[in-house]
Amino acid sequence: MPLLLGNKENDIMQWRASRELVALLKESLALKWAGSSPAQMESSLVGFVAALEGELRQEERYLHELSGLNDAVDAASSLEELPPLQERYRDLIAAHFSRRQSVLALCELAGDRHDRILAKAVLLTQLRQATTGRTPAQPVFALLVSDAGGRGEQTLRYRNRYFLLLDQAGPDAAHLVGLLLPALTAAGVVKSEQQLWHGSLGDWQALWQPKAPGSEPRPFPMPLPFEAPPSHPQQAFEQQQSLETLLDLRFLQGDPSLAGQALESARQALQSECERDSFRQLSRRVLSLPLATGHFGRWRLQKAGEHRGELDVEEFALGPLVMTVRLLAWHSKIEARGTVARIQALLAHGLLDVELAERLLQAYRCFMQLKIQHEIDSDGNGGVGSGSGGSAGVGSDGDGSRESRSFCKPAEFDAAAEERVKSSVAALFSLQKIGYQRIVEQG
Repeated sequence: MPLLLGNKENDIMQWRASRELVALLKESLALKWAGSSPAQMESSLVGFVAALEGELRQEERYLHELSGLNDAVDAASSLEELPPLQERYRDLIAAHFSRRQSVLALCELAGDRHDRILAKAVLLTQLRQATTGRTPAQPVFALLVSDAGGRGEQTLRYRNRYFLLLDQAGPDAAHLVGLLLPALTAAGVVKSEQQLWHGSLGDWQALWQPKAPGSEPRPFPMPLPFEAPPSHPQQAFEQQQSLETLLDLRFLQGDPSLAGQALESARQALQSECERDSFRQLSRRVLSLPLATGHFGRWRLQKAGEHRGELDVEEFALGPLVMTVRLLAWHSKIEARGTVARIQALLAHGLLDVELAERLLQAYRCFMQLKIQHEIDSDGNGGVGSGSGGSAGVGSDGDGSRESRSFCKPAEFDAAAEERVKSSVAALFSLQKIGYQRIVEQG
């Protein structure tokens, strides 16, 4: 059944989803009532209503616990109070997912957790800076986030990158930077200084300008913005950063005007890059990334190491889906952010038919469920990100390390699960072919 993601841009999908839901309920009731007496049918309906009421009460308990955690974050007076609250959030969100299996709900809850914790860490940092007496006024800044945090697709783990824009350089700005990175680390938002870039608006704009051969190196250690990813699929997944960095940017905290200028600079850089040959090179490689099954339907499994016999969900399923949808949206001048919103926009612009859009939404849900389940299982088994490490498991290494990747075991799939995953991969393959034809062949 398609996701119930209705709005005025995809009324067809909403109508189809509603129709299929009603048909499914009718079929379920017909099977249950076959040969039943009126009294048995009435008893079944009473049981159904009672079960529904029980689920609503459970949802109210979740909301009550969530409200309590939000209040605790708002009342926190030190950074040391935030990591335990992160863990409580994680446990609550994981429990909700285990019961509901809702990817959209988990991403919304995890994103709200991230933004709330980060906002509190920034506020405590500003208060600390104000109490030092070093400056009568706070420096003007804007904090942006990219990757899953920018797309609104955070799960229980994340490896976002952050960009701190300052209106001007100077000791006060340097002091803020010196306080903010340790604060975000202490709060469990980042685990590596490579996740936080900082500089002036001019530095930011210079960052995305193509560098001429023999010119001076960039002032900050950032990946080159428009290099095509390497041909090796693992390197392509971990090192292809430019597209997601600019297209997935989102404003978090600070001055909206400064953030708007930074986002406009990114938009202009993207617009100019579409006309360069490097865009076609990048497109060709992204649209040729290998998927979870080969031409003969065999799984691409890890052949050695800790995950031998397992499938890397992000490298061969979720990653290629996110990249391909993002690439098509960029090529079509669609400004929607987030994989689901981009699929909806591609449908609304007539670039996808309803059936393929529906299959892609189901594929996204399927791959994300596999990813989230791996996070829950590995945390429960004391893996990377288990609750026994304070902030561990809240953020993950910013370098795309394999410990933060997600795996599944196809050997443990039942027939229905195997068909669901392979059907999702087939939908993604169809999208790759469409993208290759439109971007690489047609230009």
